[in-house]
Amino acid sequence: MALPYHGRDRFVAGLRELDSRLRIPRAMFAELAARVGDWFARGHTPESVWQHIRRNLPGRLGWIERPGGLLRYVLADIPPVPVPVQRPAPAPAPVPRISRMRECEGQGHVQARLFLPVGDETLCGACRTGTGRT
Repeated sequence: MALPYHGRDRFVAGLRELDSRLRIPRAMFAELAARVGDWFARGHTPESVWQHIRRNLPGRLGWIERPGGLLRYVLADIPPVPVPVQRPAPAPAPVPRISRMRECEGQGHVQARLFLPVGDETLCGACRTGTGRT
């Protein structure tokens, strides 16, 4: 969810959009903006602060007696910014053995014969060595 509030003052003013119960007294705006500024200074994004506040609100049916005090409490302890997990690049899929096989171009076979070439040969081992019909 992209938030339109990137400045700390605008962020605090927009908390009412997060939850209509968050009616913050004007006298607390500066204090809460300073706390939000501390979160931003530690590397948190507006979205992460928004989510942190949302997770700590009472259920939709719960009453918030002092929304400013609740936000002061919720924003008091700043958790460390989660480090993004860097997953190793996936290993390339193994090439199926059959895709590397060739059909022998020799004449001594009753039906097509596949072999796994070592280089760029066109005859199977039996045709190269002349060891008979297969």
